[in-house]
Amino acid sequence: MLYRFLSSDYPITLVLLLVLAAWGHWQRAVVLDLVRLPSRRWSLVGRAAVAATLLLLLWVAAFDNWRQLLGLFLPADERWMSDPYESAPTPWPFRLITLVLLAISAGGSALVYAYNRGGLLLPLALLLPARAYLYFLDPIRQRIDVLLRMAEGRLEGARLIDIAGTLYWAVGLYALIGSLVLAAWLFVWALAVPVARIVVWLIMRRQDTSPSERFSLYRQRAEAMRQAAVPPPTASPETVPPKNAE
Repeated sequence: MLYRFLSSDYPITLVLLLVLAAWGHWQRAVVLDLVRLPSRRWSLVGRAAVAATLLLLLWVAAFDNWRQLLGLFLPADERWMSDPYESAPTPWPFRLITLVLLAISAGGSALVYAYNRGGLLLPLALLLPARAYLYFLDPIRQRIDVLLRMAEGRLEGARLIDIAGTLYWAVGLYALIGSLVLAAWLFVWALAVPVARIVVWLIMRRQDTSPSERFSLYRQRAEAMRQAAVPPPTASPETVPPKNAE
């Protein structure tokens, strides 16, 4: 019973929910920028992206497989290594729903980012690190997953201290898998931003749009800091009026 839970997708989803809840509490303003936009239509896009993200986590935990999804970044002949538990392949209709939720989550966030006049520097800066993180750390995750697979027999009738030790390093495994899932989402989001910018340009090219109030505030602060960094011009000695002689 314990091993079945530890080897399932529920602990991974729980870690992801905790991380997103902590990030959302820390970056409340960013979340509000997603759901509170001047345009009702674009506000619905942001809300759909947030809702799809939460539904994606719950859907994968119940009907899909995080390890198999990470395996999509591997060559076709190596994807079996991503899931050492020999889980049944996810039926294609269920996988299609997962991909649709992912598209709404990452694509909707990219559209709101483009609507707020977000530049390409951030997504391009995230693209290569996110892919490199998956490339170098996913093999480590696979090896640790094999250790959890081998712990099945030891968890049956094990002492409390042995169970606690297994839980200790299993939590680290879930944190690693969660970080890989987030890196994969960022990679997809970074790919979606250039397309989203084109879509937003086609929709809004005949409309006079302005970025959200928070983005405007960021620009005003940046401009104020730039002006403060520039030293004020000093008057030359020739232009200084002489003092009245007494």
